[in-house]
Amino acid sequence: MSISEQEDNRIKGAVVLLSKILDVKDKFNNFTDKLESIGTILKAIKTLKYFDLIGSQFSYILDGFEKWSDALEEINNFLGKINDALEVLEVFRDFVEQHEKLYELEYLIRDLQVAEWIFADHDLTYRLNSAVQADN
Repeated sequence: MSISEQEDNRIKGAVVLLSKILDVKDKFNNFTDKLESIGTILKAIKTLKYFDLIGSQFSYILDGFEKWSDALEEINNFLGKINDALEVLEVFRDFVEQHEKLYELEYLIRDLQVAEWIFADHDLTYRLNSAVQADN
């Protein structure tokens, strides 16, 4: 396997890996939305505590809900940081894809330069034509 094939395989592998990472990002976003819904419910229960609608016998339960709400907030912040990191990886994936396109363009330009060199050298063209005619 040549070096260019190895590099192509590495680039393609990186693109596949980054696509899988972005799928995970979408799953984290869905999970975050669910956590926000639970957090809203917990905040509503917290509000009820302040209006003293539940009573003193439930204050321990509400304290537990407050702790859950705080924990969910921390998890949400952490998931936000993961989301930011995944966005950076998405930009990197786009860069890798552009690099792959430039790499293909570089090969095309090189092939065109070789063709131009062959046709620009009339003596070489004449010799190639003579060789073809000699075979016939």
